[in-house]
Amino acid sequence: MAVTYHTDVDFLSRRLREHGRRVLAPYWPLAADFARSQTPEQRAAQLGLRSRLQTLRNPIFKGDAASAVQASAARNHALFLPRPTGTRAPPPPFL
Repeated sequence: MAVTYHTDVDFLSRRLREHGRRVLAPYWPLAADFARSQTPEQRAAQLGLRSRLQTLRNPIFKGDAASAVQASAARNHALFLPRPTGTRAPPPPFL
């Protein structure tokens, strides 16, 4: 089975709009009600956050997030930073 990759931006935008209308449209009224029920302080607290508020307050999650950041930094350091002359990087793993 051949896979077709579309590079046409208009095609992709159109498909994403259609998908959004089909899947998300039933939830739009609920979102409006939720937005109206929030206080300005609650809305301001959400700006720039990608995590739920509970994950930010729980110290267990803070430790997990910090260790995940350190592991990611170490992995990126090993993969992308220049190596001394004469050394060769191992091949990337097959995923």
